[in-house]
Amino acid sequence: MQCPKCGKETASGLDFCTECGSRINEGKDEKKNKTGKKRIIAVVMLAVIAVCAVMYLTGSLTSSARTAEDVAIEGIEAYLEFDHDTTYSLFPETYTIWIADKYYGGDRDGFKEMLEGKADENRRTFEAKYGSSLSYSDITVVSTREYSASEISDLNEDFEGMGLDIAIDGAKKIKLKYTLTYLTKDDLKAEETVNTTSFVISIGGKWYLFDE
Repeated sequence: MQCPKCGKETASGLDFCTECGSRINEGKDEKKNKTGKKRIIAVVMLAVIAVCAVMYLTGSLTSSARTAEDVAIEGIEAYLEFDHDTTYSLFPETYTIWIADKYYGGDRDGFKEMLEGKADENRRTFEAKYGSSLSYSDITVVSTREYSASEISDLNEDFEGMGLDIAIDGAKKIKLKYTLTYLTKDDLKAEETVNTTSFVISIGGKWYLFDE
């Protein structure tokens, strides 16, 4: 091995030149340090990805990022697609349990079955009015009214009086509109704009659909 400073040939494996005392393997050590740093960064990145994956799978990441308007729009989509499972998932679990205890003798599937029946009824109503060509588009938030602190306090008192063990930290009434497109009996394309309102509440910073 040749010393990079004085050029003298030295035995391989030495860290310093026997002639001038300069370090011979400095570049190699630097390369080792860089490799070590890269390995540490890779491990940290893998750990972050793993944590995010767990949060996503458990719903904590997606739920916390979902806004009140997102929930309202998702509720309208579920209504128009007759998707009772999604509608059910948008309600807070505490509320579905309360409904089950109050109206279905503790049967937690009772509320879900009611939503399923309502979805089937809506499907028949839509098909009778618009036929099988019906589709929807352009779900848009028109306005949002955020409830004041005093209104939220009143709601929590009402819930407590109903025996509903739920404490909300926010509430919004969201007006939306969407477009229905269908074919008339003469096979002509027709469009209809529909306005509706959704009521959503926040529990622990997460938004849910709710019956006002």
